[in-house]
Amino acid sequence: MLNIEDKPAFDNRIALFRLAFRPFFLGAAVFAAGAMLYWMGALALGWPFQLGDISPATWHAHEMIFGYSLAVIAGFLLTAVMNWTGVQTLNGGPLVALFALWVAGRLLPLGGTDLPLALYAGIDGLFALLLFAAVLHPVVKSRQWKQISVVTKVFLLLLSNILFYLGALGIVDDGERMGLYSGLYIVLALVLLLARRVVPFFIEKGVGYPVQLKNRRWLDLTSLALFTLLWISDAFLNNVTATGWLAGALLVLHVVRLVRSEERRVGKECRSRWSPYH
Repeated sequence: MLNIEDKPAFDNRIALFRLAFRPFFLGAAVFAAGAMLYWMGALALGWPFQLGDISPATWHAHEMIFGYSLAVIAGFLLTAVMNWTGVQTLNGGPLVALFALWVAGRLLPLGGTDLPLALYAGIDGLFALLLFAAVLHPVVKSRQWKQISVVTKVFLLLLSNILFYLGALGIVDDGERMGLYSGLYIVLALVLLLARRVVPFFIEKGVGYPVQLKNRRWLDLTSLALFTLLWISDAFLNNVTATGWLAGALLVLHVVRLVRSEERRVGKECRSRWSPYH
């Protein structure tokens, strides 16, 4: 599913930047730990924090979605798309430049300098735009249109981040909340999409006998429609009642997906194979 071996042609380059998951996964891990400590210090100890009218708590929410999560997504997709399409993605110098742009967007707000918020918005937006282009290029070049659903989510994350900054700059009313909620829902949508692909694959490889798990089209389409309505209801309409009903409907739908006959049979086999009393 995901080949992360070095290519011989890149042996003369710094190992960290031969494959995209290396700098972005490492950067995400370091930043997550450091940002949490800084946020706690700003919130509880009064450490200096200047980012326009954005509070430390709002900055924390933004960075966990558009800083940490987007770095993990960048590392995964730039590595996975190369394997899916057979087309080389960013490495070496271009990867260094993209990673440096992400680092700048994370560290500049913590530098204690009173830079305009529009500058941070521009850096963040440029990073997401270049990431979108870097993921889209191999998909278009290889004509693997089935991967477009993955690529469009990166573009939606870009739009969500723009919406957040438009709210922070006072241009769009409630834009901060709508941008944050939209970003969270898009990240969840990407996780669910990839899980739909890889979970059946790992189950089929792990049970020890031939089995083919099928994704029902009506389940896929219904869950997509309900999830989209849930996102709109929660992020843009702020309708608590509708959001609760839609979330409940999605819960029922995914329970149906999990308890289908073939999954029950595979589950029994897995419990039998891994039982300590077997």
